[in-house]
Amino acid sequence: QIQKEHEMAPGTAQRVITLTAATAEAIAACRGIIENMVMERMQANAASNPHSGGAMGGGGAMGGMPGGMQGGPGNNAATQMAALQKALTDGQAHVTVQVPDADVGLIIGKGGMQIRNIQEKSGANVQIPQVADANNPAVRTVNITHVNKEGGEFAKQMIEEILASKMNNGGGGMGGGGMGGGGYG
Repeated sequence: QIQKEHEMAPGTAQRVITLTAATAEAIAACRGIIENMVMERMQANAASNPHSGGAMGGGGAMGGMPGGMQGGPGNNAATQMAALQKALTDGQAHVTVQVPDADVGLIIGKGGMQIRNIQEKSGANVQIPQVADANNPAVRTVNITHVNKEGGEFAKQMIEEILASKMNNGGGGMGGGGMGGGGYG
């Protein structure tokens, strides 16, 4: 389900897309197709308007999906790995947290608000892979880097609290039909 223009906040150019499917793999496949389409469009726009001041920047290709966590779409696994290696080379602390694949949207939040909040409050860099772990498709291993271990652990704690609050609220899938449909609201 794609957010309609009249549902968008004034002055925003990003739409929220809610994907629902029977399996996490189906969602990941669909998401990959959409992210590639957005990336191709942004590259085409940047090529046709070289004076745009960097059309590839911004808060993410799809309303804060992981493609944008490092400052623009096209943030694929290789780009994320390079950023992680640079942070480690610079002496930053590295913390990981496993997030259920189905709950990644909770961590990202609507329009990327939740992950931006985590990064701003903790000062950490949080990288969420675009696809589930190869050895365990039920989870994604989120990489967190920070100048010190405490900051990384604080970001991890914030993520764990979001997941715990979902469990305490009953969670229960992606919602269903009716007005507005399911999703991560």
